[in-house]
Amino acid sequence: MKNITFATIALAALVQTALAAGKCGTQTCSQSTPCCVGGYCNSNAQYCMPILCEAANSFSPSSCWNTAHCVKSNVAFGSPNAFAQIADYDGNPADAAFVSQFEPSNAKVVNGELQMALVKQNNGAGFGATVIGTRAFQYGTVTAVMRSGCASGGVVSSFIIRNEKVGDEIDFEFVGADTAT
Repeated sequence: MKNITFATIALAALVQTALAAGKCGTQTCSQSTPCCVGGYCNSNAQYCMPILCEAANSFSPSSCWNTAHCVKSNVAFGSPNAFAQIADYDGNPADAAFVSQFEPSNAKVVNGELQMALVKQNNGAGFGATVIGTRAFQYGTVTAVMRSGCASGGVVSSFIIRNEKVGDEIDFEFVGADTAT
């Protein structure tokens, strides 16, 4: 009798652990919406990109897209494969070197330059833009020409090189009160 009871308890614990492992917030991701981010499931880039996707909470660990390998590149935002809105990105880094992370997107390419805007919302708060790379960055040289168009003291423009897996990052931050630097 003790063996049966112990086996039943062990089986129940195993089933409960298996069910909890794939929980995405209050739901379980399905095969049609396999990727989990912040308690929600979906199948588009906002959910399946490796930087964003929570593999442990998704339909399966392989639901999240693989991190694209590093390649030598020179990205000019005037080229057609430099930038895409995240809703249009299909996971192929050859189609877009960078994507806008949020919707609505406040990032766009105009005259060969990436423009990122800070938009005032109805509640008075600002909603900016975040653009993320679609490939891993292991080492090398990064050059960026950027300028802040905002002269307000509370606005910070930044350029960040980040490794999401280990948490390393290099930040370049510019305070809006000084648009000359």
